[in-house]
Amino acid sequence: MVTQDDPNTHATARERQRKALSQRGDEASRGVFATVLGLGLVLAGAAAAAVAMFLPFVQPVDGLPVVGKNTVVQFFGWYVFLPLILMPYFGYRMSQGKPSAQWSLFGFCGLGVVGVVVLATDKELRTMRIMGPGGAADSTGPGIVASPDIAIYVAAAGVAVAIVGALALFQNARNSVRETRDLAASERHPRSEQMVLEADASARGAEAPAADALARTSGTRWRSSWPLAAAVVAVAVAVGSYFVLGRPSTPLQSRAGSQPPTSLTPAQTALQGLLLSPEQISTAMGTTELALKGTIGVMPNLAEQVPDEACRPIASPAAAEVYQGSGWNSLLGQVFAEPGPRFRHRVEQAVVSFPSAKEAGAFFTASAQSWPACADRHFTLVAMGTNMAHTAGPVSNTDGTLSITQNQDGVELTFSCQRALTVANNLVVDVMACSLKPTDAQFDVQVDSSSTAAIDIAHQIAAKVPAT
Repeated sequence: MVTQDDPNTHATARERQRKALSQRGDEASRGVFATVLGLGLVLAGAAAAAVAMFLPFVQPVDGLPVVGKNTVVQFFGWYVFLPLILMPYFGYRMSQGKPSAQWSLFGFCGLGVVGVVVLATDKELRTMRIMGPGGAADSTGPGIVASPDIAIYVAAAGVAVAIVGALALFQNARNSVRETRDLAASERHPRSEQMVLEADASARGAEAPAADALARTSGTRWRSSWPLAAAVVAVAVAVGSYFVLGRPSTPLQSRAGSQPPTSLTPAQTALQGLLLSPEQISTAMGTTELALKGTIGVMPNLAEQVPDEACRPIASPAAAEVYQGSGWNSLLGQVFAEPGPRFRHRVEQAVVSFPSAKEAGAFFTASAQSWPACADRHFTLVAMGTNMAHTAGPVSNTDGTLSITQNQDGVELTFSCQRALTVANNLVVDVMACSLKPTDAQFDVQVDSSSTAAIDIAHQIAAKVPAT
């Protein structure tokens, strides 16, 4: 116990009081830094997630270029930004000491987590099917589930960073409450100068080990810097995941479709020899690169893709609605295009058998009557959720062959297509041949707008059909 009024003791006590005040100021500075850092991370995370709403979330796969809707904002509308706006708002209120705001902030962060998980796991949104320039999806297979694209990973990183910022704000708020409570307690129970001097004398009698002091210093630094470190880790994980997991999808369906299916019916097997080879198709299209992309054994349904019933007969070969009630009994078709994710040409050739030449001829006559209803007319094709404008040209009926042109506009790959339909014995030959328009100069391709490739292919197939 201190028994006399020692000036050195009083000086030491005052020095320790100054150090205590300085330490309290440092703690306040760290609190301000933690608040600014936490709020900044919430803002940065929300901003990154907002940017992700405009980025593609589905990767194209071989032969299936993504067109139309491929961003979150296109699919779900502008209201997806509401949580991303409210996250910084409640983060600011939390930084101002509003306890009720913390649960709202964590709630919207949780909503962001749910949104990212749904987008990443919903395979239906990422299922793609072969769709020709005419708009008919190949319904012979289940389609290809594409890989998530960069939007998923940017959104995940943004939400993770926002959660780290929210945790930093939450921890700092708790520390502030604890410090305020301790200060209030000290003010209610002030210590006398004599008690301070006694505590000081006692403290000078027992030195804390240097290692303990260093550990306390390191712990303080870690507590003030962990949010930034955690945010860096979250971004690094998202970037690493994109490069490891976000690679383009393997075109399993395209590869499987490169060979005719083993489940051909006897009737389809009989039709197989009538179809042209890849070399013959390439020659007709003026190229040498076309390869078999898939085999069609089931007629596609155009009801949902072509709202205009008058234009369904010319929109795509061998459509179910067009042949319904005609009496056909067997179908075999093939799809050709260049290998790779982008193609400059695409051909669909199909042969449809009827019980007799009479039924086949009756279908040709019905087609000759229905095709003119869409001649020189605009129609809409709904593909991957996007309304794509098409323009049909005039109908030609020359030497027993129907033909019509149609142009696809307003999408990344703009095609000019020709449909051709003819009859040979009891078979209807149905063909569509498409090429990129000359305006797509970046693909270094020139297309003759008067090309008769579809007619030439239809005639070559018809020439292989026995007369009897």
